[in-house]
Amino acid sequence: MPHYALTCYDVLFAIFEYLENLEESWYDYDPSTQEASSWYSRQLAWQSRSTLASCSRVCRAFFRPAAALLWRNVDDVSHLIALLKSTPLLLMEPLASHSEPIDKALVKSAYLPEQASRALQYAWRVRAIHGHRRRSFSHGKYWELPDWTQGQPLFPQLRYLRWTMDFAGGDKLLELLSPSLRSLHLIFPKPFASSTSPSDAAGEPQEAFVRNLVRQIALKAPALRYMRISSGGARESWFQSVGEFAQLETFEFHRSACEEATALPLMQPLAALRHLQHLQLRLPGNSPHLAPHAFPSLQTLTLDATFSPLHAVPAFLSSVSSCNLRSLSLLNCQCVSLSPSTELHEVAEVMRSKFSSSLRQFTLELHGVSHDHVESQPLTKALGPLFSMPHLSDVHIRMFPGVVAINPSKDDLKEMAHAWPNATRLELSYLRHPSPLRDLVDVSRRCTSLMELVLPGINASAEEMKAVLSMPDPVAAPNLRSLNLFDDGSCSVIPDPERLAKCLDRLFPSADWRTPRGGEEAWAETVQEYANMTLGQPCILDDVTYIDEGPNHEQFSNTVTRHNCKSPQFFCDPGMNACVPTKMLGSSCASDQECQSFNCALNGMCADPPETPAHVQAWQVVLTGLSIVIATVTMLTLVHKRLRLQRYREIREYYEEQMSLRKSLAALHAAAADRHLDEKRHYD
Repeated sequence: MPHYALTCYDVLFAIFEYLENLEESWYDYDPSTQEASSWYSRQLAWQSRSTLASCSRVCRAFFRPAAALLWRNVDDVSHLIALLKSTPLLLMEPLASHSEPIDKALVKSAYLPEQASRALQYAWRVRAIHGHRRRSFSHGKYWELPDWTQGQPLFPQLRYLRWTMDFAGGDKLLELLSPSLRSLHLIFPKPFASSTSPSDAAGEPQEAFVRNLVRQIALKAPALRYMRISSGGARESWFQSVGEFAQLETFEFHRSACEEATALPLMQPLAALRHLQHLQLRLPGNSPHLAPHAFPSLQTLTLDATFSPLHAVPAFLSSVSSCNLRSLSLLNCQCVSLSPSTELHEVAEVMRSKFSSSLRQFTLELHGVSHDHVESQPLTKALGPLFSMPHLSDVHIRMFPGVVAINPSKDDLKEMAHAWPNATRLELSYLRHPSPLRDLVDVSRRCTSLMELVLPGINASAEEMKAVLSMPDPVAAPNLRSLNLFDDGSCSVIPDPERLAKCLDRLFPSADWRTPRGGEEAWAETVQEYANMTLGQPCILDDVTYIDEGPNHEQFSNTVTRHNCKSPQFFCDPGMNACVPTKMLGSSCASDQECQSFNCALNGMCADPPETPAHVQAWQVVLTGLSIVIATVTMLTLVHKRLRLQRYREIREYYEEQMSLRKSLAALHAAAADRHLDEKRHYD
């Protein structure tokens, strides 16, 4: 009798969810990348789905939750449609029952062929269709839906859809849509053309096709929240009907790097969307003239200014009326004019005046080759208004070598630490003026919430090291988890990697260090010196104790110990402050880090970790096998004897009954003979 929990759908569904691989970012696929996930991620997903498929074949109770997870995210629906097409035309009831729960659908469609009922169950469970990377898989002649499925959505619970477009696939896309759709990613391969066009209108059949398609999508999926266009030839002006999606919250339009933007006709309908919160597109060359209350709810804005002058950026930002803009990314800004620093200062001034209270994340990418006669200006001067925005917490500044009109300085890090004390991420990616080591002390003191830090380089010269050592005990930044150099140490000054490693460890004790690939030997040695201390070398021990309350308000503590010795071969001895070898199984211990198995049992001895599988000795296997054989033979012998005894009793009873019958017949015969003799004597 199975446990009652194994008959509960919700419990089984929660268990099987752990077998399902994490859903990939299906909307992060573009034709230029060709693949959305790496090979090992696809292999892991295949193994997880194989396990779920095995679970679905165990019993009826396992089938429903396992099948619901298997069909929740699919890449291709051609197999499902092939199953529907193989169904004979025996359907006499409409598919209205398909949009109801599965049990009722099965009751109302009980007279359908078995494969049709099963296909409808699978279609009801589909939540996301990721789509194949190539059109030939999804748009073949075997894809077409059978006629008896028309009239009602085939996937009534579909929420996510990614589709690779062509002229032949437009009608098929509309057949998949349902009112439940929330996210749509359309991929237009390059070139977006076909030998067979559905439109006979003169001029631009592709444009008419796309415009009509967008209008049909707005009618079939009125509750769409997310829309992403990956264009391989389709132009922004073809999507002016996007204003009909009243509930749209996110709109992204991606073009290849060499295509010029034509987003100007698209700006007006996008600006009128009242619920639009996230916008990503390429800024047109001419500044758009928008309504006074454009983009009222915008929270995230990503602008690609590859083909737009830098002075068009502040003009566009001035038209944004949202008071809740939290993230702004200005990508591929071209510093090719005669006054790029002035234009950049104007951008910063607009940001300060309009978004000072709400903006938290800012990304700036500067490209282009500056004019030879342009006077160079400091970076801190060009971005001066940003230093009056203390609420900024996530700042990324990337500058390519050709931009000489904006000149970073060695004091940039120090000024940013003073201006943004709440910073959690700070990236300075450019190959000029490595940051002095003494400024890192200022960063650790002021930016206590900093988690990620990328520096142009680091200047750890003897003079800088002496200045740092002469300072009083610095305040460590406990939250920093990542510290990287943009130049990988190639332009940095690191004469003594060991002293630099010790200094960085004092400032950032919780940082996770990784050896850079292809970096300068001095920086790689610094990282190795910090993270891979071996036998007898001095080590650093960091203990953090967490105290919490239990269910009965009793307090219990949990101590997390970290060290910089090479694990699991060594651990940091708190008495000697040096790396010593870890202990073998059965040795006395005081904490988990002392054991090679990283498990110190309650009795103070190193033990196997809990996840270690049990090892059965050979003699145990033999003894168990012999016991099973002996018990089986004994049981069979006893059963056989019992059956023989029962058979013997039956034969004995039969024999006694026959003997009794024989004696009765003999007595009867003797009595008859005596009577005959008596009668004979009487007559004589």
